[in-house]
Amino acid sequence: MLFRSYEKRVNYKYQKDYHKKLAKKLKEIVINHYCKNKPKCFCCNETEIDLLTIDHINNDGAKHRKSLSGVYYKVYRDIIKNNFPKSFQILCHNCNWAKSSLGVCPHRRKMC
Repeated sequence: MLFRSYEKRVNYKYQKDYHKKLAKKLKEIVINHYCKNKPKCFCCNETEIDLLTIDHINNDGAKHRKSLSGVYYKVYRDIIKNNFPKSFQILCHNCNWAKSSLGVCPHRRKMC
């Protein structure tokens, strides 16, 4: 019984590492496509890829994630599968949060 428990932990760690690497690779593919190989936030021009994320332009991200079982990397896979629809853009996490919480990013408000 002890052996099976150890086996499960090893398999879980392997699965976790695998999905982490898969998510990173899919994210890079999507970001490079939407940014024409120069990753940056559409709003504030942040270039650190770890700080960038996909943004649903029509604010339907929760619905989209739910349709994909709520697993975030499946969004990237779905975007690739659907040939990179135009309803997405790349934002940094701050701009994405501000857009969803405040309705508009403060960077955009300053431009108006």
